[in-house]
Amino acid sequence: MHGWRARIGLILPSANFTMEPDFYKMIPEGISVHAARMSSAHTNAEDLVEMGLQAVRAAEELKTAAVDILVFGYTSGSFLKGLGHDMEITSTIESATSIPTLTTSTAVVDALRACNVKNVSVASPYNDEINGKLRMFLEGNGFSVVALKGLGLGERKAIYSGSDTLISTIGIQEPYVAYKLVRSIATNDADGFLIPCTNFRTIEVIQMLEDDLGKPVISSNQASLAMAFRRLGLKANIKGFGSLFNNC
Repeated sequence: MHGWRARIGLILPSANFTMEPDFYKMIPEGISVHAARMSSAHTNAEDLVEMGLQAVRAAEELKTAAVDILVFGYTSGSFLKGLGHDMEITSTIESATSIPTLTTSTAVVDALRACNVKNVSVASPYNDEINGKLRMFLEGNGFSVVALKGLGLGERKAIYSGSDTLISTIGIQEPYVAYKLVRSIATNDADGFLIPCTNFRTIEVIQMLEDDLGKPVISSNQASLAMAFRRLGLKANIKGFGSLFNNC
């Protein structure tokens, strides 16, 4: 039976095509991952918050898959309304489903603290509007943002014949983009680095970055899985995806 150790339910924006494959790469034997989606069309702040309102419907669908924990896998959608927004989402979903729940933003905070990162450099794919909200969220949780560089990515028409579908330009970036972005903000006053966004490919380069820079590197998907494991009481010796899984 799939998921004989635990089943993880992911609540994702419909435009996200990175988080599920990332989880599949990282999870050990006996864990299964199941996803439900929230409809997404745009990436401005109002639309991102509106999409978050669909989380309960997605969570109720995942409940029928007998998942043991729910992960609201949507970094910006869980911090845009300010400090405590992530906890509001968690409370709403848990009240509707009675299933333990976490958000990616909560997981990022948990991971930075676990790795003793107080002064953080942020390598973000977001635009200035979302980056400003991210800075406020991190500083509100007690971190000092010593550097923040964004790519200003959003969406574009899909490259398919006859299609006018909008796709995320974040999700189509290759992992080396995240690698180079982190290296560009590798200041000595940072205790570690954060790469936000569950649709930004990062897990392939986390270990390389830690090897090269000698400091913890936290990404949204890595942090989400690590916190889910802690909440489930699972011990997994996951190697190759950063020190968060083993030493932090």
